[in-house]
Amino acid sequence: MILPGNLRETTLGDLLGRLHRSHVSGVLELIEERPAVAGRRHRIHLQHGMVTQVETPERVPRLGEVLVRDGVLSESQHRGFLDELSSRPGELAGSVLVGSGMASESSVSRALQEQLRMRVDALFSIDRASVRFHARGATSGRTLAASDFLHGRPRARERSRERTGCAQLGRGEALERLGLTEGATREDVRQSFRKLAAAVHPDLHRDAEPERREEMQKRFASYSAAYHYLIAH
Repeated sequence: MILPGNLRETTLGDLLGRLHRSHVSGVLELIEERPAVAGRRHRIHLQHGMVTQVETPERVPRLGEVLVRDGVLSESQHRGFLDELSSRPGELAGSVLVGSGMASESSVSRALQEQLRMRVDALFSIDRASVRFHARGATSGRTLAASDFLHGRPRARERSRERTGCAQLGRGEALERLGLTEGATREDVRQSFRKLAAAVHPDLHRDAEPERREEMQKRFASYSAAYHYLIAH
C-alpha cells in the first residue's frame, strides 16, 4: 500500500480510513512542517487497522484529570493520587489508582479509552506534516472503535469546498455555525464539530433519500468550513 507523503495531499481522516480498511499493523508518523513547530513528531500505533496508542507532544488531560472530570475522583482525591504517584516512580498511573483503591479497573479502563480518543482528536488540527508509515507485527492492547477516529472527520474530497467556505467566514459566523460563543477553546471547537458532523455526515446515513443526503452534505461542508476556520485562527 502506498500512502501520500504529506498531509497537504490528503487528510488524516483519509489516511486512517485507508489503513483501517487494509487492516494493517504498524505506526503512522506525522512530522510537522510549520516553522514554529517544525520537526515535532506524532505517532499513531495501529493493530489490524485499529488505533491502539498515540504518542504526541500535544497537551491532553492526564488520567487523573479525566477521572476528575468524569466524577470518579474529587479534587482532594486527585491531589492525594498525585502525591502517591510521585512516591512510586516507574509505576503506571492506572496501576496506582487501582492498587490504592482510588478507582476501579473499569473506571480506569474507560478513562484510558477516553484519553486515547482525545489524543487522536488533538492530531486532526495538523494540516502540514510529512507522512511516514512503518509496518510491523500486531501487538495486544487497547483499541478505539472505528467511529472514534473516522466518523465525522474531514476528508480530502471535501477540502476544496471547505477552503472556499473558510475564505468567506468570520470568527463570529464560524462560532455560530458550531453553536459556540466567544471564548470557546480549541477542544470546544473539536467536540462541537464532532457532534454536529456525526449527525449529518452522508457516510453515516447511506439509507437516506438522495435529497436528504444532499442536504446533509451541504450542512456537513458548512460545519467543516467553520471548524477549519476556527482551528486555523
